[in-house]
Amino acid sequence: MKVSQGVLFALMLIAAVPASAQNDCSGARDDYSRAIEAVADALRLYSRCISGSGGRNSCALEFKRLEKAQRSFDEAVMQIGFRCRAERQGKFGEPD
Repeated sequence: MKVSQGVLFALMLIAAVPASAQNDCSGARDDYSRAIEAVADALRLYSRCISGSGGRNSCALEFKRLEKAQRSFDEAVMQIGFRCRAERQGKFGEPD
């Protein structure tokens, strides 16, 4: 199986993160909430732009902002999965 360099790099970063960072679930949830707000704001701006462009504006800048917000959201989802792992496990490390 061929593994991309990006995936390999991400796995190396995850392995290098200290255990305390892995269990910082409340911080991950805060980041997730901020990411949701950023996506919603960017989507409103993009929607307003395309609705009012009348074919005179490609709204590329607004779309770039939306893409950036989506990347932040993707990262926040990944961090919840990683940093909130202990919350999803039972008392003795067994999955619920």
